[in-house]
Amino acid sequence: YTNNYNCTNISTLYTTVLPLPTIAPEICEVTVDTFSTRNIIYWDKAAYTNVKEFIIYRDTANNNYAQIGTVPFVGAYSLFEDTVRHLYAANGDPNASSWRYKIAFKDTCDNISDKSLWHQTVFMQDAGTGLFSWSQYQIEGQSAPVSYLQNYKVYRDIVGNGPLQLIQTLSASSTTYTDINYALYPNGRWRVIAGWSEDCTPTLRTTASVSTTRSNIKNRTTVGIANNAAIANQISITPNPAKEQVTISSSLTITSLQLFDLMGREVYFNVPVKQLNNITINLGTLPPAIYTLVAKGANFVVNKKLVISQ
Repeated sequence: YTNNYNCTNISTLYTTVLPLPTIAPEICEVTVDTFSTRNIIYWDKAAYTNVKEFIIYRDTANNNYAQIGTVPFVGAYSLFEDTVRHLYAANGDPNASSWRYKIAFKDTCDNISDKSLWHQTVFMQDAGTGLFSWSQYQIEGQSAPVSYLQNYKVYRDIVGNGPLQLIQTLSASSTTYTDINYALYPNGRWRVIAGWSEDCTPTLRTTASVSTTRSNIKNRTTVGIANNAAIANQISITPNPAKEQVTISSSLTITSLQLFDLMGREVYFNVPVKQLNNITINLGTLPPAIYTLVAKGANFVVNKKLVISQ
């Protein structure tokens, strides 16, 4: 610059310019939650720096991807539970179809990266005769079955509200299975689970290794009171999020309470000795995470999300 005396001075300004995030993040896997109510997308946030938030997309039509949510980088889980049912006609219901998901990230300068390769959930169907079929787990650019898929395992619950038991292990190229005992279980439930040869380690507050991906659950019983929103609204959890204990309030007769972690493992079970309007659960040493509380009665099963905070 030149001052009033025609003297010229030169100043040099040094600044650090962060490169644009052109490398897309990677999805670890997509799966269906334990109770077949929502899809879950996992990734490993520890692999990235200078990230402000992750952006989640779902395929809506003709390979078009629409944003369905964001997850902040700081203090957040590296997963997203798809409960978005109202934004698009393609609503992400795991019991309706298989779904493709992509993720991207926004850096601290608000630049948005390229989208990841899509991963597609496994969707199981029942012909009504014991013949089950499912879509392959797929990853964009890979032929099916994908390279690290080991097998498919078929599970069956013979009573409709009990544990799922393994009945058959199939090759990774399999997409059908016939249960010859299908007619014996009018209240049965079935699910197929894909097993991986390598683990995915999403960054959770509680370290967990994801080595399987679940399909939806096929249930021979008709949708009834167990899935009635009016019934679910009669059961409340307070406080939520919680730290040391929670109280389950309901005017219904609850015969059992179970608590499952994100991996589907039962971490709590209780059989109330009598009907109580308020049932208190001591959370003990359960680590901070998202859990599913299952309240069962004579003619209902209600699933509720419970968050244990730090």
